[in-house]
Amino acid sequence: MAKKRTATFLGPNKGLSIAGDYAYAYGGLFTSSTTQTTELLFTTGKYVLVGVFQLNGPVDDDAPGSINKAMAKLTLNGTPICIIANAAGDTGPFDVQQNIIIPPNTEVKVEVVADGNESDRYGSVTITGRVYHNV
Repeated sequence: MAKKRTATFLGPNKGLSIAGDYAYAYGGLFTSSTTQTTELLFTTGKYVLVGVFQLNGPVDDDAPGSINKAMAKLTLNGTPICIIANAAGDTGPFDVQQNIIIPPNTEVKVEVVADGNESDRYGSVTITGRVYHNV
């Protein structure tokens, strides 16, 4: 009988998790702040990651109409690759995605900053996708 492989979500962290041929990095929630913070930081292994980099803008958890602008910067091996930003107000978008390909053995860093300091407004950044081994 073949051994069944299962993945367990252990909670948000700043690293990348691999489940079979899929990868995910969930940094958890960040509070709206004008101080730039590192939300994801990891080094890939011997695989290529093809996926999506997503920013979900800070929103008040008790009043979903209260939203801040935010931006997230993706850096690969110390080189800024892209910056994505959400829009605030009634026009949106409140989440923004960017397709990405991350080469093997690459240091990945995601930093975020918002346009206001509200401790009750939370956003998140994620990287999800598929890994290709033996490339």
